[in-house]
Amino acid sequence: MRNIIECKQSDYRKRRLKDRIWAYHALGMHKEAIYECRKLVRMVPNDADSFIRLGYQCDEGSQTSKAIRYYRFALKKFPDDAYIYTNLGFCYERYKKRPDLARVCYEKALALDPTHLWALNNLGTIFQKEGDRDSALRYYKKAWYSAWCDGGDEEYSVIHNLAWAYFRCKVYRRAWVILCYLVHKCPDSESIQCDFGVVNYKIGAYSRAWDMFSKVLSMKPDSKYYRRLYRVAQKKVVTQ
Repeated sequence: MRNIIECKQSDYRKRRLKDRIWAYHALGMHKEAIYECRKLVRMVPNDADSFIRLGYQCDEGSQTSKAIRYYRFALKKFPDDAYIYTNLGFCYERYKKRPDLARVCYEKALALDPTHLWALNNLGTIFQKEGDRDSALRYYKKAWYSAWCDGGDEEYSVIHNLAWAYFRCKVYRRAWVILCYLVHKCPDSESIQCDFGVVNYKIGAYSRAWDMFSKVLSMKPDSKYYRRLYRVAQKKVVTQ
């Protein structure tokens, strides 16, 4: 009976710590979140999730070198955890500007879990930056399929990347279908609304493109880029 009570108390303390970490993170109080993560690591040192939370909060708190150090240490304890490899790869890619190291991390994550959503998506991003649109499309499609199969919250950024890849590969109709879905799900996203306008312009739906550019221009009236798109579409509509 005593062991059962102690186990319940331990679970309760872990939940409390995780709740505090989430609350501090939501408020942008990363120093406090990191402090609570360290307490969590001490409480459950054999749980990979504790180290992932600590590394992530260091990353969010602009302590990238510490995040990398924690992730590398965690891999010694948990060498088969795909999430650690993916998070480490993201730090190398985004902050250290080392896509070569990031690629190795993502590929290692996929060797452990071939359906790992963010490893697939982030590899697609690397290929996108390198100008390899076909490879980017291939990985974005796999990432979307992984997100769809997961059955959890829809990852709109992943779906948006897939639309981008279809557009760049000139598969405009598929890009249109995806963006049409996204504009209803993310009505406040300037980039999605704008991209939908661009795709409509490409397929000759100039009136709808003009409507979309008008919408994004109302969201950001000082944007010279949006104003230019608006005028180009307007000219097409007027001269039709």
